[in-house]
Amino acid sequence: MTPRPLYRSLTFWSGIFLMSFIAWAWWKSLVTEFSYNSPRMELQNYAGYLSVSWLQPRVISHHIVSAPGLMMIIRQDFRIHPMPSPAFLHGQDKPGFPIVSLGQQLAEEDKPYFHATLQEAWAHQRRGNFLLLLPHWLLLLAAGVTWSGLLVWRARRHRGAGRAILTEAS
Repeated sequence: MTPRPLYRSLTFWSGIFLMSFIAWAWWKSLVTEFSYNSPRMELQNYAGYLSVSWLQPRVISHHIVSAPGLMMIIRQDFRIHPMPSPAFLHGQDKPGFPIVSLGQQLAEEDKPYFHATLQEAWAHQRRGNFLLLLPHWLLLLAAGVTWSGLLVWRARRHRGAGRAILTEAS
């Protein structure tokens, strides 16, 4: 019995599908923003990043707990780095309300990068709030390395099965 060809492998097509999806999500994050909110967590696909944030609810009184939304205004006038770095940001309880921009129009070379804008804004968040920024290139690299490892493992397994069949026949 000969092993199935690579193009009939579920591992092969799953890897192509996953890497295509990550590449599409990367492109889409440069064009538009997608976010999913739950009561304490937020997932965003924006500016070349997949971000996960954990938010603590704000206690207004002993009877009222507000929604855990972020208390900031973020500048929409920023540059997106072509190969952003991963980051882990957390609230530092700096006093004040971070208004990062009042809407001035800056020249392209004077605009701050998205990552720098977020660092300033997250310094004012409550302790216990955090943001994990995973750039899409890192997700693509992790998926590619895992997929390559699975394909190599598949090839070795099939090569070993082929040898076993040959020794059985002789």
